[in-house]
Amino acid sequence: MKQRLVNYDLIRVLACIFVIMIHIETKPFSFPVRVAYTTVFFLSNGIFYMLSGRFNLEQTFDQVGDYLNYYRKKCIPILFPFILVSFLLSIFNYYHTEGSIALKSVCILLSENSLH
Repeated sequence: MKQRLVNYDLIRVLACIFVIMIHIETKPFSFPVRVAYTTVFFLSNGIFYMLSGRFNLEQTFDQVGDYLNYYRKKCIPILFPFILVSFLLSIFNYYHTEGSIALKSVCILLSENSLH
């Protein structure tokens, strides 16, 4: 069993707080402070990339099966929800746009719903 690295968990929590702060709609500060605020909180993207690189690159790939297991482990949790959501959005779009399932129709429908 691997030992938990608390330092990286704390960095991940800090990056999550930065992401939340970026998405707050109203920025409470004046111009110069708002620029610094935004710059610091945009560091969350880089932090997430560095953390993912840190933990993905620590693995050794000695055999072809190691690559297959790695991509299977990374792909399945992402691919199946993507397919499910895409299928549900296609059905939703099909019934709300008179039979059209084009991406343009989905974008138009979503933008019209967000304006109301």
